[in-house]
Amino acid sequence: MFLKFGIGRATSDAAHEIRDKHLTREEAVKLVKKYDGEFPKKYYNKFLEYCNINEKEFNKICDIWRSDHLWTKKNGKWRLKQKIN
Repeated sequence: MFLKFGIGRATSDAAHEIRDKHLTREEAVKLVKKYDGEFPKKYYNKFLEYCNINEKEFNKICDIWRSDHLWTKKNGKWRLKQKIN
């Protein structure tokens, strides 16, 4: 979801928490900035091994799903064109 739409689970969960009045928008923004797009490194190598692909192949597949209107690549790193304020 994060690669394709530019929003991740933290954004989705934070939106629900704001609507349910469990978080303020300011609290939610802090959480989204901290956790949205966080990469799960812990099992990354096991995942690559299980899928029988290398990191370059994985990144190529991920890049196929990135929307040009949401993402830009600068200095070899992908960045969202607009971030939450």
